[in-house]
Amino acid sequence: MERLTKTESIIVAEYLSRNPPPRAKDLAAELGVSIKTVYKALYKYRKLKGLQNVTSGAAHENASEADDHGGKSLIEAVYELKLSIDRLNELLSVLIELLSKNDLNVVRGVNSLENLPQFVKDNPWLEIVSKLDAGG
Repeated sequence: MERLTKTESIIVAEYLSRNPPPRAKDLAAELGVSIKTVYKALYKYRKLKGLQNVTSGAAHENASEADDHGGKSLIEAVYELKLSIDRLNELLSVLIELLSKNDLNVVRGVNSLENLPQFVKDNPWLEIVSKLDAGG
C-alpha cells in the first residue's frame, strides 16, 4: 500500500479485514479519525489499485463459494433467470395477440351499469367518459 499515509494504511487494513465491511462512520469512530479521512483513504486505495469497489474481490469469492458448497453457481443462476425472462416474453406475446384480437370486446364489454358496484354506479365521471367514448 504505497503512497498511503500511515493513518490511511490503517484505515484500509481495518476496512478490508472485516466481513462485511464496516460503515465509514463506525470505522471513523473506532479509529478516532474523521469520516472524511476514512472516505479519502478508501478513495485513494481504490484509485491506486484501479478498483471500482474495494469489496468487489470479496463479492467474486462469495459467488464462487456457493458452488463449492453444493449450491448453484452464479452462471447457472443467471442462465435460469434468462430462461425465465424468455418464457415471460413468450407469454407476453401471446397475451398481446389475444388482447389485440378481442380489443373491441374488452373495451366495449360493459355497456350497462347493472353488474357494477354501487360506488361505481354513483360516480359522475362514468357519464362523462361514456359521452366521450360515444363521440359526444
